[in-house]
Amino acid sequence: MDTRRDGHSNSVAPKVRAIIEKLAHHLPGADADLPATSDCIEELFTELGTEDIGETIAEAVEQKILTEDQGRWFLGVAVWSGETNGAELQPTIERWLEEALDSLRIGLALDQDVFPFGSLSEMTLVLNRVMNRHPQHAARCRQLIEQRRKQGV
Repeated sequence: MDTRRDGHSNSVAPKVRAIIEKLAHHLPGADADLPATSDCIEELFTELGTEDIGETIAEAVEQKILTEDQGRWFLGVAVWSGETNGAELQPTIERWLEEALDSLRIGLALDQDVFPFGSLSEMTLVLNRVMNRHPQHAARCRQLIEQRRKQGV
């Protein structure tokens, strides 16, 4: 597998690509066929041998196989489709935010239905760094911080 300077690969295995291309036919949102999407994502878990599909989805968006909306949707569905409730995916999402290098990955990470990091203080520290490096994500970062503060978690 070819690797770019930032550590992300430029290609995916043929079987993984076939599953991603099948996912590309699934539309996100209220009209989505959630059971079929979940089945396809579980097929991806099996092929990859992990429930961490973060980089695979991000690469598919970069390669224009999936749209950003689909990428966000599929990562969200992945959290609830697997056996680990997103525990295998969470470190990747948190790493994307900690690194604050890639706007696409930051956007994918910020649009999940779970709070990143174990505490409000850790999340605030990292998201402040994200806001400084990528001001286009500042509104969402502030929203997450405020939501978590209000929820007291």
